[in-house]
Amino acid sequence: MARARRRIGAGIVLSWVTSMAAATAAGAGDRTLSLSWDKEMLTIHGAHLPGGALEVWYIEAFCRPGSTRRDWKQTVIPHQTKLVESSPDGRQLRLQSRLEDGVVVDHEIRAGRDEVEFRVVATNPTRIDSQAHWAQPCIRVERYAGTKAERASEAYLPRCFLYRDGRPTRLPTTPWARSALYTPGQVWCPEGVNRNDVNPRPLSSILPSNGLIGCVSADGQELLATAWEPYQELFQGVIVCLHSDFRIGGLKPGESKTIRGKIYLMPADFPALEARYRQDFPEQSRRAPGATTGAPARTLLEFGWDEPGTSFLRRHLAQLEATPFDGCVFHVEARRAQGSPASLTWLGWGRRTFTRDELEPARQDLESIAATGTRFRHNFLRFNVTPADLDWFDDYGSVVSNARLAAQLARAGNGRGILLDTEQYEGHLFDYAKQRHAERRTWSDYADQARRRGREVMAAFQDGFPDLTVFLTFGHSLLWKQSDQGKKPLAECRYGLLVPFLNGMIDAAEGKARIVDGHEMSYGYRDAGAFIRAHRAIAADAAALAADRAAYHRVVSAGFGLWLDYDWRKKKWQTDDLEKNYFSPARLETSLRAALEQADEFVWIYTETPRWWSEQGGAIKLPPAYVETVRRVRRALVGE
Repeated sequence: MARARRRIGAGIVLSWVTSMAAATAAGAGDRTLSLSWDKEMLTIHGAHLPGGALEVWYIEAFCRPGSTRRDWKQTVIPHQTKLVESSPDGRQLRLQSRLEDGVVVDHEIRAGRDEVEFRVVATNPTRIDSQAHWAQPCIRVERYAGTKAERASEAYLPRCFLYRDGRPTRLPTTPWARSALYTPGQVWCPEGVNRNDVNPRPLSSILPSNGLIGCVSADGQELLATAWEPYQELFQGVIVCLHSDFRIGGLKPGESKTIRGKIYLMPADFPALEARYRQDFPEQSRRAPGATTGAPARTLLEFGWDEPGTSFLRRHLAQLEATPFDGCVFHVEARRAQGSPASLTWLGWGRRTFTRDELEPARQDLESIAATGTRFRHNFLRFNVTPADLDWFDDYGSVVSNARLAAQLARAGNGRGILLDTEQYEGHLFDYAKQRHAERRTWSDYADQARRRGREVMAAFQDGFPDLTVFLTFGHSLLWKQSDQGKKPLAECRYGLLVPFLNGMIDAAEGKARIVDGHEMSYGYRDAGAFIRAHRAIAADAAALAADRAAYHRVVSAGFGLWLDYDWRKKKWQTDDLEKNYFSPARLETSLRAALEQADEFVWIYTETPRWWSEQGGAIKLPPAYVETVRRVRRALVGE
């Protein structure tokens, strides 16, 4: 990429929101549903459903406790289910299941306009305790996901979601468990449920924040989601299916228990889904983890040529708060008694060692901002790999010291962490062929040393700011592309040494610290499919370059960048005829929502010509339509 003066971009937003315009269009017309049941298969019919129908294996299994590490045949309680009654209009069914231990389970199923409601009553008419602990309705989603119904397929995962930290999060989640008695698949166990009593598939360490799990249709216009109260687990299975498995919890002699469930088949509008879920399952909302933490449901970050310093942040905080963003990327300068300021951001990766004293004014700015309690606090301190005037085998004491000071400053401002800009603006830090000793030191020598430096830098970041987020402009996914998906040796790639360096950072990551592959290559994406492919490249494919795949999946998450004035050097940035811009407001909204749908958490918006803020107190060369587009997306995300 061409070098640009203090170039960058950014924007942060949590995932899984689709176009409200498309959702509104999908909501029009007849959305009436009807039901049929035969040979254990519940079929939901509707003209608006992908393929016209949704199939649910109802009920796949009734299960005993103690199941997580036990042969499945010992867990299942044999049962038979029969159709008791079907209404003439196909809107209501009554089924009855009889378990081998004598328990009777009555099911009343009703179809609404865009949902199906379940009322289940489990009764133990015997004189002995029943171990009927949980049950599995298995929802087949291949038609929604637009994939084949292939056993052990993971192709449909990018269309699927659950809720983590109160936010819709796409699959595969990070981390993604791989080992269990049976593989593949993934189980998410909620708070209050014994983790010894769930499906014997890979058990995620993630605690779901509610009982919803679902899938967005391949065209992005519809969503399917399901929930039960109470529920035992969320589960992604091996036959292109999703589960929210309901809990019975055992039955004493003569005891009855009632369980409620829903399948939502509605336009792809996540705020609307969440509102319906809260209304239908208020008890789950009250006990959801993190429900009272005050953490924002969504965050949005700005990062461009209007990148502020700490003094600007402090003096113009009200101006920044008035934008649609929750934070930004900023730079830090040391203020010396004599001479011009020195940039920690641009000189930190070199021979110069900065001191706490010369950075004290910046620290005071940041502490002043933190003391305000501002909502504009999701900020990242930019730390470049410049000037890169040293070899990997040189003394790295100055770089490590500067990294620690940068992290301390980010923490002082109550920010999110460090934006590590890995672009080679100066020097050839990651190009093995350009290294000083390449003629006498092998690729393996340099790779080992780069990995060591990665450990040292990450340890310094964490020393200054425990549990921080390190946001990368480029991560492993860049080398997955440059190496032609691993076919070309890293030693021949311009950024080849970035891989062992990042592997070292992953080695050293501790606690809640994480690393985000910001995937700057998505700057010009206008096709939703490109974001799907890019997420797979980050979350799955590029892991092949990691030294420790399990650690990679645990630490690394996927983000995306969008360049608002993309290609402005070839096409003049238009402030009047916006359709001439690469991203018109409508095209920006489409791409931003697609990015949000696929990102694990972060999406960043980059600008060069337009400025969101200025010393004069307002935007520059930024038409209001773009501001309103971003504001509308943020409003949809946080439900404002």
